[in-house]
Amino acid sequence: MIRALRKNGFNDITTCVDHEATRDGILKKWKQLICRTMPGDAVAFYYSGHGALVKSGNNDDEKRSPLRSLQFIVPMDYDGSNSKDFKGILDVEISDFLWEITRKTKNVTVILDCCHSGRMARNPKLGSRSSPRFLLGVQYHDLDPLVRKFEQNTPLDAEGYPEGNPFTVRIVAGTQGETAWEHEDQEGKWQGALTRALGKALEESAGKSISWHMTMIRVRDILTASNCPQHPMAEGPSKRIHFTLEESDPGVFNFHSQGQIVTIEGGRIAGFLESDVFALLPHGSEPRAAWHAKARLSSVHAFESRGEIFGTRGSGEVLENGVAVLIERALRPSPIQIPPNMMKLRQAIEASEFLRVSTRDDTEKVPYIRLEGDSVALYDEDSIEVFCSPKEEPGQICSAAERLIRAKLFRTLKPEISEKLVHNLDIHFDIVGAGQGRAISPSGTSHVTQNERACIRLDNRGRSLVHVSIFDVNVAGEIFLLNTDSPGGIEIEGDSSYVYGKNKKVKSGNKRSRRRGFGVVSIFVRAEERLFIENDKVLVGATAIFTNQPDLDIITYENYKHEMWLSTKPTRLAIE
Repeated sequence: MIRALRKNGFNDITTCVDHEATRDGILKKWKQLICRTMPGDAVAFYYSGHGALVKSGNNDDEKRSPLRSLQFIVPMDYDGSNSKDFKGILDVEISDFLWEITRKTKNVTVILDCCHSGRMARNPKLGSRSSPRFLLGVQYHDLDPLVRKFEQNTPLDAEGYPEGNPFTVRIVAGTQGETAWEHEDQEGKWQGALTRALGKALEESAGKSISWHMTMIRVRDILTASNCPQHPMAEGPSKRIHFTLEESDPGVFNFHSQGQIVTIEGGRIAGFLESDVFALLPHGSEPRAAWHAKARLSSVHAFESRGEIFGTRGSGEVLENGVAVLIERALRPSPIQIPPNMMKLRQAIEASEFLRVSTRDDTEKVPYIRLEGDSVALYDEDSIEVFCSPKEEPGQICSAAERLIRAKLFRTLKPEISEKLVHNLDIHFDIVGAGQGRAISPSGTSHVTQNERACIRLDNRGRSLVHVSIFDVNVAGEIFLLNTDSPGGIEIEGDSSYVYGKNKKVKSGNKRSRRRGFGVVSIFVRAEERLFIENDKVLVGATAIFTNQPDLDIITYENYKHEMWLSTKPTRLAIE
C-alpha cells in the first residue's frame, strides 16, 4: 500500500505498526496528522487489521428501537481490555477524527481493510495455514455506556448528515456483516485481500483521471478472480478522481466476455435498453480513453445484460474482462412543446438523445417550455413549473428537460413476471416533533408543512437479511442516493428495523431526512445478493409527476440472486 500511495503522489507517509499500533499510539498519530494538515492538503488514512461488530440483543436495550450496532477497530493492545479500560477504537471516535480533519481539508480518503463482524479469516482455498483468528468477546452492553459518554462529551458536525461525513471517501473491505480475507503472497507474507487488490489497482491507474467508483470495479474483479467472497465498496463521494476533489462520470460497469458474447453487470435498473451500445475498455483505462471494441445489447434483465461484440480494434483479440461505458442510447426521444421562433432552443432539443419537439400527432399531455419576459420556464405535464433560466442560455433549459424525462422513464420501470418475489419489509413515513411525532397515513388524509421534519422507518418483519437503497427525487427530476454511507444497500436483519435520518451522533429528537421538499422516495430492497448503486448509475433517473394535489409514491423493489421483483404500495400524501 505504501508503494501504491507513493506512486499516487504521497511522499510524506507516517506509519504506525506492530507494537506502536496500540490504542494510544494510533490516537496520538491521528492527532499529529490533524495538527499538521493544511487547507488543500490531500490526506489518506489506511488501516489493516481486525474490525469488530456488536449488536444490541433483545435484553440489551429494550427501550431502543430499532436495534443498534456498534463497530470498532482493534489495536495491538486490545487483549488488555477490561470493563474499565476498553482498548478498541470505536466508530464514533473514527467519525470524530474525520470531522476534525475535514474542517481543514475536504480532500480526505480513508481505507479500512478489516471485517466488521469481529474476525478476519484466511481464505481456506490457500492451504492448511488458512485459519480464522477470533477476537476477545465483547458485549453490546459493555460498549454502549462508552459510546453514550463519548457522544455527550464530544460535539460533532453530523447535524444535517445522518448517513455520514459527506466530504470523505471511505474505501471499505465489505458490508457491515461481511468477513475480510487475507492472502499469502509469493514471499510467504500475509496481507489483506483488499490491500492486495486495491494496491494493484492504484498502481495501474497512477497518473490517470480515474474515479474511486471505477477503481472499485477493478478491485472487485481482482477479488472475484481469486475466489474471494467479500464485496468492497467506495462510500461517500466516490465519483472523485483518486486523492483529488475533481469528479469523473461514474457511469461505467464491469463486463466479462466469452467469444463474441459480452455480459455487462448492469440492466434495467441502470437504465439499459436493448440496442444500447457500449465501449469496452481494459481495466485501468480512463472513461474517455480509446475503446478496444464495442458491444450492442441484445437482452436486458434487471441487473445483467448481454450483447454481441463488434468493431474490435488493434489485434482483433477480444478482452476477457474490463469496464463498459455507455456511448450510444437506444432511447426513443420524448416530446416537449417549445415556443415558436426560438431556433437555438430547437437546435439544442434536436441534438438531445432524450428530447424531440412535439408535433400535432402527440395527443397526450407533454412537458412544455414557455417564454416569460427575458426568461424561459419549464413546466411538467400538469403545469407545475420546475425550472427557469435566461432565454439566451437554451442549454440550461434543455438539460433541465432531459432530467425531467429521464426521471419519468425511471418511474416506468417494471420487472418481468419471472422476476417477481415477495418480501416482508414495511415502510413507514413519520413526522418527528419536539414531543411526540405522528405517522403519515397511507389513506391520503395526512399533511406535511414546510418546517416539519420527517424520517423513514423500515421494518423487516421477515427472517432474511435485506439490503435497502433509498433514493430521493425532487420535483425537477434530480435524484439523490440518500444512503451514500452504504452504497451497497442498508443492511436490515430479520425481525429488526432501521430509521433513516437518525444519526448516531444526533439526539433522537433530531431525526430527519437530509433533503427538504417533496417528491418521490423510491425504496430498492434486495435479499442475499448486493447491488452497487451510485447516484449517476441509475442513468434514467426518477421523478415525481405532480398534479394539482401532489402525491408521494412509495415504490419497493427487491432482488434475490440476480432476480428483481416489484410490489407497489402507493401512499398518497397531500402537501401544504
